Amino acid sequence: MASRSEISRLGQCVSDVLRGSWRYGPLPVATIRDVAEICPLLIRLGVGALAGRRCLTGILDGWVEEFRQIRLWNAVQEAVQAQQLIKVVDTLGSVGVPFLLLKGWSVARLYPEPGLRPVGDIDICVPPEALTDARAALRSDNYGDGVVDLHAGLPDLHPASFRDLWSRRQTIPIGGQLLSVLGSEDQLKHLCLHWARHGGWRAIWLCDIAVACEALPRGVNWRLIVGGPEWQSAWVRGALSLTTELLGTKPSKGSPSLTRAPRWLVRAVLDAWGRGRVGDSHTCEGRSIFDYFRTPLLLPHGLRQRWPLPIEAVCTLQKSLFTRWPIPLLQAGYSLRRAWRKLTQPASTTADGINSTIQIHVSR
Repeated sequence: MASRSEISRLGQCVSDVLRGSWRYGPLPVATIRDVAEICPLLIRLGVGALAGRRCLTGILDGWVEEFRQIRLWNAVQEAVQAQQLIKVVDTLGSVGVPFLLLKGWSVARLYPEPGLRPVGDIDICVPPEALTDARAALRSDNYGDGVVDLHAGLPDLHPASFRDLWSRRQTIPIGGQLLSVLGSEDQLKHLCLHWARHGGWRAIWLCDIAVACEALPRGVNWRLIVGGPEWQSAWVRGALSLTTELLGTKPSKGSPSLTRAPRWLVRAVLDAWGRGRVGDSHTCEGRSIFDYFRTPLLLPHGLRQRWPLPIEAVCTLQKSLFTRWPIPLLQAGYSLRRAWRKLTQPASTTADGINSTIQIHVSR
């Protein structure tokens, strides 16, 4: 098992490779000592295509070709999802349900070239009162292979209502239709809070924040981005500070001054990257922790799988980045809260109680 210092070193190597990797123009060849060693980590963290922009032919031999294949696959998936989104616009438009596209494709378009970001599933939010109609329409209209994550509103951006978000939306022409996405300020704020709520383990999410920050238009309303409840504002500022420290983001003119991220936050991110962590504590929800009590020998394994990441626990409990509470205590408290909700709430309720999401699988 790698030592803590070794894990941190690998995480720092990931940071060095990704620094400024999305920008236009020629990029310097990555000459970092351990690039070959971290190539598998880069792929697991969703940044293989971005890393390929820095690792030119002849530097890493077979890895260069693998990065190229990842980028090609991402570009194909991006094009396929664009066609699926046209169908979603038609389907929900036919029943009069407005929706906003979140993350994924709406962020991939901000990168300078196709294929630099994997697109994943289609995440959309609709007005809470239109959830039933949206679900019925999507299930009845077979628009293609894929998964739609349907959100009732966007609780991450509370207290903003769907109406508020809709009034600030951007529209993107796509296949003769207009696709609505979050406004620039709301999108950046949502990316920051989504990154934190899921534990900050996936490097591409922090790259998304960096790219969205540098893509902000002139005259952006920073109050919309860093405003809101105190804990929420602290997490947005912390995520933006991390992109500067770890990825070399160039803040836009007029951006607020940012306090340097606390050391525990930097360590948590580098630790997740150095381990190549895949998933937060919600990725193993298929089996309840209480099932392991029937086979006590597997209990330590079950606890390790469900032990929340530091960022995940502190953010979901709505604590500030600069909380004085011991982080392990907050992790334990969050685990106990989730276990209690697992016992007392219906299976359809999400584990952290923050979001109300319906996953709709649609296939030919």
